[in-house]
Amino acid sequence: YNSNAYFNLGNCLAAEDKVWMTDGRELDKKQLYLESIRFDVYNNSLAYSSLGNCLAAEEKVRLHDGRVFGKQQLFLEALQCNPGSSIAYNNLGDGLAAGETVRLDDGRALDKQQLYIHGLRADTAKKCRYGLVALALTLADDETVPLADGRWLDSRQLLQEALITGAL
Repeated sequence: YNSNAYFNLGNCLAAEDKVWMTDGRELDKKQLYLESIRFDVYNNSLAYSSLGNCLAAEEKVRLHDGRVFGKQQLFLEALQCNPGSSIAYNNLGDGLAAGETVRLDDGRALDKQQLYIHGLRADTAKKCRYGLVALALTLADDETVPLADGRWLDSRQLLQEALITGAL
């Protein structure tokens, strides 16, 4: 069985769509991501993140190994699989309210702003959502944030970078 095949099929489906498998099962998007995870539990950051994005705010899902996860736990699991996943950092940030923090497996407690900054630093392909970083930051006029390439940008510069990269 191919974990990627289940993952890619899940990506092709709309939330309400289902697909019939050759073994007679009818699977929806969430179930396809669960199957992908079942066949690659430890190296499937994108499937954990995608499954998390399918869940409603308080919804939980049971993995094949019996563990029960909500959105935040799935994004944390995605980081376990790939500590450099900008997608997982951004998804975690999206789920936090202002002033709220999430504790990572390494013990650090990060808030929305810190998660977006980590996502930005992890995004070597420069596809990260600079606009979300700028909006999430409550920067004073002279406050800046560091990027992975060594530059320090303020909110206006982050928004400009978002326009240049097509992230907005």
